[in-house]
Amino acid sequence: MPALCAYRFNAFPKLINNLKKAGKPKMVIIVAIMRKLAKPAYYIVKTGQPYDAERH
Repeated sequence: MPALCAYRFNAFPKLINNLKKAGKPKMVIIVAIMRKLAKPAYYIVKTGQPYDAERH
């Protein structure tokens, strides 16, 4: 659901525009956004470090 909101409200405009220019379908773009959101979350859980906005 967060990826759908990020797509709808254009939270990652560079990523979305690059994938659209490459001719990717909407679902592929949403999955790319999912991964972009999940990677920092996984790192934070794995290491136990607090969220750092400068790093992520």
